[in-house]
Amino acid sequence: MGISIDTIDTTALTKAKLSVMLFDQLGLNMREARDFVDAFYEEISKGLISGHEVKIAGYGNFEVHNKSARPGQNSKTKTRPYIQGGR
Repeated sequence: MGISIDTIDTTALTKAKLSVMLFDQLGLNMREARDFVDAFYEEISKGLISGHEVKIAGYGNFEVHNKSARPGQNSKTKTRPYIQGGR
């Protein structure tokens, strides 16, 4: 049993589209499908927040990158504010 994504017409796979696919192809009701997708993304978020890299075979790798402080430029005023680093 697998989920086919051949019917997706755009490159963006939203949580709503993923829920509908689970509903259509696995027979989950919409509430179960939404709960499943929400739980999936919640677990990814928890891992990233705790500082871990999240690897899902066949799907992708997720990690938080730290950005260093750098000079920026306001295109309207041509001022060069300093942009703080962040996560």
